[in-house]
Amino acid sequence: MNRIFGIVSAMLLGLLILVPVAAAAEPWSDVQHLILSNGGDVTVPAGQHVDLLVVVDGTGTIAGDADGVVVVNGTATFTGGHAASVVAVNSTLSLDGTSSISGDIRTFESTVDQASGATVGGQIIDGATDIDWTGVAVATTALAFLAFLGLVILGFAAALAAAGLASDQVRRSGSLISREPGTTIVAGFAGLFGIILVSVLAMVTVIGIPLGLAILLIVLPAVAFAGWLVIAIWIGERILERSTPQVTRTRPYLAAVLGVLVLGVVSIVPFVGGIAAFVGFGAVVLYMWRTFRGTPAPAEAPAQWTTPVAG
Repeated sequence: MNRIFGIVSAMLLGLLILVPVAAAAEPWSDVQHLILSNGGDVTVPAGQHVDLLVVVDGTGTIAGDADGVVVVNGTATFTGGHAASVVAVNSTLSLDGTSSISGDIRTFESTVDQASGATVGGQIIDGATDIDWTGVAVATTALAFLAFLGLVILGFAAALAAAGLASDQVRRSGSLISREPGTTIVAGFAGLFGIILVSVLAMVTVIGIPLGLAILLIVLPAVAFAGWLVIAIWIGERILERSTPQVTRTRPYLAAVLGVLVLGVVSIVPFVGGIAAFVGFGAVVLYMWRTFRGTPAPAEAPAQWTTPVAG
């Protein structure tokens, strides 16, 4: 597992840091070269050029020329070689007196042994400390806000669609939350365990792996999202019952908008949105189970609704 992680990390570092530097340094030739060494030693002899050299858990000796060198948990030894840029992660980098690095050396918990006469055109940067954490925080916050906004917009659209196309099913599922909250929660745990168990059993055989993955990656998220819509519309209708008790709404459009808005706001508090979605998930599972057995939940009949409106 550590080797796999090391390879993936090295490749990402090479692509994100070294490849742009190499591309900017000089035009690439028609034939590109990648040397990847995992758990062994590799040598780039004098006169040989490589675009990207990746060494994981081993030793790389560079006597030739490389656009980029990435070493993870290993050693990179330059013996008269040249590189445009180097990234070292938990490694040792050694430069003899005839070696040169035209760009930067970026280290992560690594050491650099630079002999007299070795040249580094750029800087030796400690990657663990030379990070603009303020910029990272701003970018992370912006991405999180955009993701949250996108989910809320998706929630509005899906809730309105559910209110228009499946209002009866949504209301019957929501009625289980009011009438049988304990059973609904138990159904949520049973449904989650059952779906995961079925997917795992399906993946025991090679033929069943696609089915098991489809259950985990498609069926489970779809049912969970349906539960989120049910709890959102249920919340919206409970609010409207108290604010406009004399109004009957044939389709819960207004409840859908109000519920998604309220649930989206309270979901800012950690775990609140997840708990609410889990309760809705349980309601959907219980409604589906009873429908399968031929005993669907009765529709909840709000009291004192006299004036019908569309939304």
